[in-house]
Amino acid sequence: MSETQRESALTRKAILLAALVTIVTEGRASAYLDPGSVSFLFQAVIAGLLGGLLVLKRYWQQIKTGLSKLLSLKTKNDPD
Repeated sequence: MSETQRESALTRKAILLAALVTIVTEGRASAYLDPGSVSFLFQAVIAGLLGGLLVLKRYWQQIKTGLSKLLSLKTKNDPD
């Protein structure tokens, strides 16, 4: 193992150890969500859903064509 690989492994272990110590020793978190944060989160979820619907609408014809080809191949290959 080269020197840089040993240093990298040691660094990863040190970071992991620091993270574990932080998680274990932390007490109760006193945090709250202000209305601006909740509003931002709500907007992000709505934007994600609408973006997904837009992508689905844009590629719907290709999806339909691919599924119809897949299903027609299955019916042609059936032994009946």
